[in-house]
Amino acid sequence: MVESRVVVFGSGDFALGGVLGEIRGDISIHVFTRTPQSIRSKAVVPVLQKNLEYCLAFAGTPRERVAVTSVQAYDSKEGMAELRKLLMSEKTVGLACSVGVGQISVIQAIETALTGNETSIEAPLFILPCENEPENSHWQELHSSGSLDRQTLVLPTMVDRICNHLRVEDDAVVVNVEKYRELLVEFSGPARGVESSIASSKILLKSLSIELSADIEKDRTRKILLMNGLQMGLAAFAYKERKSSTTEYFEEVSDAMNVFVQLSEEIALGVSYMLDIPVPEAMEWATKYRNRILLAPDTIERLLRRVFDYEPAQALATVHKRGGALISLLREKLGNESRLIESNAILRDIIENR
Repeated sequence: MVESRVVVFGSGDFALGGVLGEIRGDISIHVFTRTPQSIRSKAVVPVLQKNLEYCLAFAGTPRERVAVTSVQAYDSKEGMAELRKLLMSEKTVGLACSVGVGQISVIQAIETALTGNETSIEAPLFILPCENEPENSHWQELHSSGSLDRQTLVLPTMVDRICNHLRVEDDAVVVNVEKYRELLVEFSGPARGVESSIASSKILLKSLSIELSADIEKDRTRKILLMNGLQMGLAAFAYKERKSSTTEYFEEVSDAMNVFVQLSEEIALGVSYMLDIPVPEAMEWATKYRNRILLAPDTIERLLRRVFDYEPAQALATVHKRGGALISLLREKLGNESRLIESNAILRDIIENR
């Protein structure tokens, strides 16, 4: 059997835990990241390069090891040479990216690797941008012109999995993940009539445990509002109460669970209006997301640590904007004790005073 290859950009919680968390079949994984800059990446990347594997930690169950074939810095001379070689290989079927604010540098690296090659790619490479902030994505606008448009195909993508607390533990890279994982793409058929892309797409879908979506924007909106919005709202209330963990918030604040439930139901009501789905269906989704958040370790700790301490202000502003859109949509349906309005006000104060 011919080995298939997937190139993944990013070595953070979401890239390792969400994008690469369910690799299946005979496939090799090549990870590209930036030369370590932050304190965390300086600790994680060298260990990942040395071991060529990392561990997924599930609450209460044995860890699962994930093997990678190579780990290189795409902003190094050696890394760029290897990236060019991989992208031009017929064995490479796709790229997945979870790099947040590093999108432009990754796109530039891919463009550089594909520009000026005498050999053209037989079938377009599939690119899966697995980013949590699709409205801040640069993939489609840069893909519409230049070399990426000729040799790649960006597939609208949605990944839903709680991943956090990436660390080095006992000389191993470990990331906490929940059991649940959903990876959806919207793909209507062979790219630009290239028949061999059919085979590539099947390999990519099977190897990464991807499912097809009939309406990726609807699926993405549901996930962003009910998962990311609910997590951020919950973190906002914990921040207000000066609590640093899920355990502290729910054990020490008497009405914490009621606040959590009410917030989720208000968001679900907005989702039902926005996506034109029955309210009972939206409420059922809200219950599922609440249960997942309560079962996932370090949910609030991660948000308080990463978002309120040093995450770019744009991320908070985006969440605040989404909350405002839901509030406007619901108008008179939200009462004076609205948790959605309250959490959005907390986020606004954090943005204005940070």
